[in-house]
Amino acid sequence: MAVGLTTGAALIFILLIKYVVIILYTVQFLPVVALAYITAIGSSLFGLGDYINRFLQAKGKGKELRNSAFIVGFVNIVGYFLLVYFFGVIGAAITQFCAGLVYLTAMLYFYRRYKRAI
Repeated sequence: MAVGLTTGAALIFILLIKYVVIILYTVQFLPVVALAYITAIGSSLFGLGDYINRFLQAKGKGKELRNSAFIVGFVNIVGYFLLVYFFGVIGAAITQFCAGLVYLTAMLYFYRRYKRAI
């Protein structure tokens, strides 16, 4: 259910953002649409990861959640320093995407490890 709602909301956002930008701003702001696509996907990945995070939190897996927060923090620090330095705002959007992907991957990893242990 959560995956379907998140995917649906992300698709609606991706389909409409170009028109929203044109209506609310001007055609000169269209370059921001590419950034919006990347950050929308990254934020959706974070949202899906949070869904699993709440489950693991309820099962007392604080150590695993702490470790995944360190990993995601490392990705953010490296990305926001290096990618922004080399690619500017596109680098920031890519960092958001990468951090979301790493976060979801870490949550899935710890969830699967939990399920194997029971």
